[in-house]
Amino acid sequence: EEDTRLALEVLRSYGSLRAETDVMRCKVYSSLLPAYKLLGEEDEFVRLLATMRSMLPAVKAAQSRALLLVTLYGCTDSALYRQMAHEVVDPWRGESSPKKSKLSLIRRLDDCDRWLKHEIS
Repeated sequence: EEDTRLALEVLRSYGSLRAETDVMRCKVYSSLLPAYKLLGEEDEFVRLLATMRSMLPAVKAAQSRALLLVTLYGCTDSALYRQMAHEVVDPWRGESSPKKSKLSLIRRLDDCDRWLKHEIS
């Protein structure tokens, strides 16, 4: 299946990568967490989930924080992460020409809402 192949490729490419900055860690972790979930790697999923939760309060960059929150919400279906993700992302919907990265996060959050059968705010 294509999803499994892609998840395995993510693990091969990023599984041992050590990011030096919060921004890079957010990007790498947000790729790895869904891959672990999809592949049923429960121990790695739980370990990375705990790491992402612990770093969340320290991440101040809005787009990095949004990426973490959208990923946490999408992988856990947590009402708290859903609310927090919408609090960061929803104001971007009103911007006249948001950056491509913001549009990507808006779409990703909408996808999570749809997949998890939540009303899109």
